[in-house]
Amino acid sequence: MAPGVREVRDEYLRLERQELPTLETKATRFMPYRRDREDKQQTPFAISHNVHSLHAHTEDIETDDVLTRPDYLVLNETRMDSDSLVSLNNYDLVHHKKRESGRTAGGVAIYRHIDCLTNAVAIPDVPNIEKLVRAEMGVGDVCLVSVNRGDRPVCVLRSVYVHPNVPFSKVKFLFFSALATYSTWILGLIPDLDVDLEVPTVLLGDFNVDMKDHSEYAEFMEKQFWRKASSHGIANDVRMY
Repeated sequence: MAPGVREVRDEYLRLERQELPTLETKATRFMPYRRDREDKQQTPFAISHNVHSLHAHTEDIETDDVLTRPDYLVLNETRMDSDSLVSLNNYDLVHHKKRESGRTAGGVAIYRHIDCLTNAVAIPDVPNIEKLVRAEMGVGDVCLVSVNRGDRPVCVLRSVYVHPNVPFSKVKFLFFSALATYSTWILGLIPDLDVDLEVPTVLLGDFNVDMKDHSEYAEFMEKQFWRKASSHGIANDVRMY
């Protein structure tokens, strides 16, 4: 026997009152559309995502309702070399890095939305540090940008990708090299180097480890760079503050 009109209406009302919690609903509450934000100027939003080849998934990103909301896209495993850069609708490429040209995996990039009210500048590598502290090939990639409001820095945003099964003894040299100017240990090697201990920093990316089983990452970052690590319940996606 088919349900009557009243029964169908009552069922729709029941479903409306008991909204199914979805990932999209959670994302919308955390990161509303740019036009709906109450604090449009003070809080830049960023999303980190392992794209498994930016060339292969450009359309997926450009049409995704959540990935197109943030001010900054912090992407890893882009597999994007300097001679094959990818353009994204409504986003400008601020910085990218892929240390091993021709290798399939790897690569990081940071994109800025064209309507974002902060500006961003790529932070280049420091040659003196590269000579003293150099990570081996096959470890991973890191790129950094300075997010500014006018002339005032808001934060340093960093995208990282670490290749699978790389020993931490090698990974830490990647961080030493990329983040040296945000700690004091480097002054023992380069006394006149300018370091910045005041600007807030955010390190987003894919470490290819479960942080719950690899406490050495968090302990290292806290000891050397005074950064707290949180996996937010996601095994490979790690944010360091």
